[in-house]
Amino acid sequence: MTDMKRRIIANLSKEMVFCLERERGWTYPELREQVCRFAAYFTLNKVGRVCIQLEQGFYAYAAITAAYLSGTVFCVIDKNQPIERKQYITGAFLPDLYIVLTNADKFADNSMSIEEFGYWNGSVESLVRDNKHIYVLFTSGSTGRPKGVLVKSSAIERLVSWAIPEFDLCGDDIYGQYAPLFFDMSMLDVFAAVSVGCSIVPFSSMADKLRPANLIEKFGITFWNSVPQVLEVLENSGGFKSEKLKSLRTIKFGGDKIYQLQIEKLFTLLPDCNVVLTYGPTEITVFCTYAKMNRADYKSFSKGIMTMGKAVPGWDVRLKDEESGVGEIVVCGAYIGDGYIDGASGAFFKRTGETEYTEYSTGDFAEEIDGYYYFHGRRDNQVKLNGIRVDLSEIENALIGVGCKRFEVIAQNDLIYLAYVDVQADEKFIRGTLIKKLPKYLVPSVVKRFDSFPLTPNGKTDRQALIKELSK
Repeated sequence: MTDMKRRIIANLSKEMVFCLERERGWTYPELREQVCRFAAYFTLNKVGRVCIQLEQGFYAYAAITAAYLSGTVFCVIDKNQPIERKQYITGAFLPDLYIVLTNADKFADNSMSIEEFGYWNGSVESLVRDNKHIYVLFTSGSTGRPKGVLVKSSAIERLVSWAIPEFDLCGDDIYGQYAPLFFDMSMLDVFAAVSVGCSIVPFSSMADKLRPANLIEKFGITFWNSVPQVLEVLENSGGFKSEKLKSLRTIKFGGDKIYQLQIEKLFTLLPDCNVVLTYGPTEITVFCTYAKMNRADYKSFSKGIMTMGKAVPGWDVRLKDEESGVGEIVVCGAYIGDGYIDGASGAFFKRTGETEYTEYSTGDFAEEIDGYYYFHGRRDNQVKLNGIRVDLSEIENALIGVGCKRFEVIAQNDLIYLAYVDVQADEKFIRGTLIKKLPKYLVPSVVKRFDSFPLTPNGKTDRQALIKELSK
């Protein structure tokens, strides 16, 4: 039995609140009971793969914990996603069992609602099994079809064991669980909370996600983990106020780039909080670089855009094919994903040996300064327009000093589109600034200001929806 499993089992007996939902609070003993109900069924019926179709909250956390303890590989799916995508994911994952909330949610013969699981009178320890893999998470694929990444149990265990002391997580923390459960960021949320024995607050409804300050203030959330776009959500909803966010002790951002202006405003509002920035695609297990900062030193981590951080211990991060100090980020070692469930590694995973994947090429470009990495764009930012090869990150770099809160640069049909969020600078000013800084072929053909960007279910910018708006 691994150390993380021992810690979780010990915490299941704690007499304290585990999950704080709007309607009620669930205790750790209640979590233990539900974990045993799920895990007993998995074990007795030899469930190798389980598909969890539950909203963020107590039952989903219990199912994830039970799957891990019993050695059952799990996959969380969004019940609200298009039926074709759901069918593709489940067809690729091939679960032995689907867990749904109620009988009305059943959509396959091997579906079970939570009330159908029996009780278990034995010990939790008797249900524990080890497995090389812990979950499969589907990420967007270059072919237009989702790719299911096989994630190792040892990778999550190592990351969580390192993160708890590094982020000073303790049993007194109130953990804000904002990311959807089919987004890999949420795996740190669930496993860190049950490993340290703290309380967790799910942001399960769209109302909660659009007004996050309400639950932060109500429950006194101390640790926050989300994409940086939540800062825009807070401002738009009127929640970016110190009296509403004052309980926050540590704020962790990942999943997208973030700029000094955003961090500056955050520290002006919450001068005593700590900020952690992380980076990593799904294939490398949640994140592989990090940087911790406070109000006194955050500027040392900025080049206009904030750092992606330095390598997390155990994750070997390097640059390849460098030109003028900029190269593609490659992650190596034993803790990256075990490839894709369809067996196709493509051009991204490099196999060395019969069974082990040891290298993943991210497609992201960066430069390294004093051990810290700074983002320089993606492989797909290198495009040809009217026969001229251009790097769209040049436009982004030119915009950093303008003062835009957020911006997206998109190339399509030999045109460059620029969308930005700002309350003061108009399109004429932005375009005029870029004309002074960039060659003519790099100046966007379309410049449009937005009050906010459309978002995907993961909380990232929905670039497809943005393109539609820009093309009007």
